[in-house]
Formats: sequence, C-alpha cells, structure tokens
Amino acid sequence: MTINRIFQSLFFLGLNLKCLFRLPLGCNDNGSNSSPFCKVHNLNYPAVFHVFIGLTDTRRSSIMIGVVYVILYLGSAYASRNSHRLANFAGGEQRGTNLLWKVVFILYLALIPLLFFKYYYIAVVGFVLLSLIQNFWRPMLISRFDDFASETQGATILSIESHAKSVSTMLVAPVMGVAVDYLIGRNLGGEFWPVATIAAIIALFIIITAKKHDLSHIEDKNRK
Repeated sequence: MTINRIFQSLFFLGLNLKCLFRLPLGCNDNGSNSSPFCKVHNLNYPAVFHVFIGLTDTRRSSIMIGVVYVILYLGSAYASRNSHRLANFAGGEQRGTNLLWKVVFILYLALIPLLFFKYYYIAVVGFVLLSLIQNFWRPMLISRFDDFASETQGATILSIESHAKSVSTMLVAPVMGVAVDYLIGRNLGGEFWPVATIAAIIALFIIITAKKHDLSHIEDKNRK
C-alpha cells in the first residue's frame, strides 16, 4: 500500500486547486454578464454560499483542503480502529490484505477514465477511499509482523519497511513525473491518468502473485 501514498501525493500536488475553485466575480446587478457564475449568483442560494464564493482563491482553497483533511483523518481513525473486523470478516490478515488489494485494483481502474476525461472532483473521492483503505491495511501489516517475527526482530523489520517505502518513492516518483509531463505536452487526455494506470497494473500483479506467497495457513496455525 506504500504505492497508494506515492500516487495520492503526486495527484494532490499536481492538481491545481486554484484552477478548480477560480470563478468570475464581476457580475452586473441585472445579471447581464453571461458567465456561468453570474447565472448561479442570481439564484436564491444561502448567503453562506455567496460568502464562500466571494473569498479569495487562497482562502477558498484553504477551507476546502481543511474540510477534506478533517474527513480524511476522521475516516482514517475509524478505519484503523475497525481493521480487525475486516480481518475477521475475511478470515485473517492475509486474506484481508488480499481483499483490500482487489478493491484497490477496482478503484484504480475506475480512476483511469475519470482522470483521462478530467473529472477531478469525482476522482478526489476515489483517492479519499484509497486513503481509508491504507488505514484498514496498515494495522493488518503490523499484526502480520508480530505473527512471523520475534520481538527482537520487530524493530528491524519496521526499519526495513520504512526504508523500502523511501526507496520506492525515490524510484516511482520520477517515472510518474516524466509520464505526466509527456501527456501535458501532447494533450493526451488529463495529466494524471497514467498514475492510476500504473497503480492498477501493480495492484493486478500483486493480486496474481499473492497465491504464491499465501501464508494464511500459518496464520491459522498460530491462532490455534
């Protein structure tokens, strides 16, 4: 799931929130301006909507980012707290992680057309779900460390995992950057769909190879 963090970071860093929330504010009193915002402005929306639209781009972006992060952290806390329930439902940590990788694969497949056709608002929902899945998955990973490693090996394994995360970021991030820059120069759909494409391929590879490294029978034996 480290790869999810990399792809999410690349997406949110590349997505220009100012462009998403920039709206023309120069409406005449009689609504003669034909811009889409002026048509919306003349509708009877609550005053808070007009106050929000009237804010500067920076403040509007700050509010939206704050709302998203509140949802992310509350959802992450819930996911981490209930990760064991998903593991029990799936029949163990190994089966639980396999299930999560299948969900991740489906989500990335869905993100490919959304990012290609630049439906970024909907795509953000997909990345929020991927973040929640990360927090379901992380406790299962730590639990599996306890199952297959001694107490003296635990710190070493966590250190190796941390270094593997850093190395994978170092290797994958430049490739993603080159792919995005290539698409920007050639107008081949949205800029970020290669992110979802490569992630879907990696998720599919993990799903296919998971059976060769299935250790669920050892987990079942350890529980007994």
